[in-house]
Amino acid sequence: MSEDDFYNIQVDMNNHEKAEAPSSLVTYGLGPCIGIGVLDHDSGRGYLCHYGALANRPGGRAFFEDLKNCSQNVSIVVVGGDTSEDGPEGTDVITHRNETISRLSMLFPKVTPGFHWSPADGSSWIKVDLKAGEITHGLD
Repeated sequence: MSEDDFYNIQVDMNNHEKAEAPSSLVTYGLGPCIGIGVLDHDSGRGYLCHYGALANRPGGRAFFEDLKNCSQNVSIVVVGGDTSEDGPEGTDVITHRNETISRLSMLFPKVTPGFHWSPADGSSWIKVDLKAGEITHGLD
């Protein structure tokens, strides 16, 4: 295992993590699920989640609680949310997207997140790289 592998923390479905530099947080397979990457520039901490029905899951609620510790000097990127099928547990993905946007707006009223919805039948990844101080994303 390389040193880079040690610092890459993979966030699995229905989970979230937070970390500090030089770590990176990464998740893959974001179809109808939504991933949110947050980089707090003041504290140097990063946050990443991968959830279906984010606002309705205990873990999703815990993720938003963690974000209350962030400054308002953050970068936020949201990916996933493919609408070609229902979300987890039969949830409507558009409703899921709107709940996510609403929660982020309440926590960070002066921050405009970057939204990169997965294409129909597509899957995305997102990485919060604390060493580089950036959030990247793409298609799986």
